[in-house]
Amino acid sequence: MAPPRLLAIAPEGWHADRDFARQLIAFRHATEPLGSSVAVYLRAHGWTTAQWLQRLAALARPTELRIGITLPIDAQLPEESEQLSDAGVDFVHLTERDADRPMEAWRPLHLSRVCHDPRDARRRLLLGADWLVVSPIFATPSKADAVPLGSAGLAQATDAAPGRVVALGGITPDNAATCLATGAVGIAVQRTAWSNAATLTRSLQPLDGTPLLDDDSSAESARSLPARDGLAV
Repeated sequence: MAPPRLLAIAPEGWHADRDFARQLIAFRHATEPLGSSVAVYLRAHGWTTAQWLQRLAALARPTELRIGITLPIDAQLPEESEQLSDAGVDFVHLTERDADRPMEAWRPLHLSRVCHDPRDARRRLLLGADWLVVSPIFATPSKADAVPLGSAGLAQATDAAPGRVVALGGITPDNAATCLATGAVGIAVQRTAWSNAATLTRSLQPLDGTPLLDDDSSAESARSLPARDGLAV
């Protein structure tokens, strides 16, 4: 499965917001032109697999929308991956706390990892990841103290991990296409995803003539990297 072209990060407190299910439906409607290359990342730190399963069972959401979650704190066994997949989860994301944690394939789920230093991109892929969320690309209030990587830093990351980088941080409809032109296969956003998804979607459509990675091309990209524990990552 290719990385998402558009990854929307759920707002803080999404799990306590009774209106969030409606927001998901509206978001999916606005992003329909992007097809299956759209995903939503649900953040919640410190949750166990059981807590995730309970919350996912209670959350009404579009069935065709790819869903990702924060790595459960008790993530150990392959059976948990199967349970989460059956609950509609497409991928788990490793935040900075777990970013250097080696992970074998958690199939059928996919793995994404945070990366704040382009020099770490290749190494973090080799720890086990289907794609990296590289940030911050541009200045953003949520990372006010961080130095933006800029287009040059993003290009460095995409050179190290071709076909595996999703850009995050200060992404807007005005600069989204620039990130893709620099080599990112997708962008990740929070505020704009929920306030202006239609405009963001239109900003991504001009590059839709460039084929998204499919399973075959993802595998070819993976084979270009060394294997770890018998897994090409």
